[in-house]
Amino acid sequence: MLKGKCTAEGSDSECSDKQTCELQTVVIDVPSRTAGELRTEQLKDLELKKIIDCFEDINKSVDFANWTERGYVLNQGVLYRYSPHSEVEEAQLVVPSHEREKILKLHHDAPTASHYGADGTFLEFIIQILLARYEKIYCRLRQN
Repeated sequence: MLKGKCTAEGSDSECSDKQTCELQTVVIDVPSRTAGELRTEQLKDLELKKIIDCFEDINKSVDFANWTERGYVLNQGVLYRYSPHSEVEEAQLVVPSHEREKILKLHHDAPTASHYGADGTFLEFIIQILLARYEKIYCRLRQN
């Protein structure tokens, strides 16, 4: 039988298959921008402004076909792009050139952006393999 700890209403209690623990709501305030703010920043980038203007022009020119062929789309006035090299199927926000360095620095210097190093990467790889094997064995045992 698997047991774990859960906190229900501030007290530690043991959880098992026979006991139900209450789920607690967690609220995380993530900084975000409105579509208008994103659009304003994109329009400051002259290259992106040219693409946005092309999308918003009533007379669709050859440039419009070129931009859409390259994966660009305009949603709520904000420019996104489907990348053929990305593993993600959703369109990705196009970041203005004047914000790219700031975003890279912010994410590179974040405490959660640490690197494992060679030994740590190898250890993490081994742990993932062992966990996958354990999960298969556990599922087989639960079925029997």
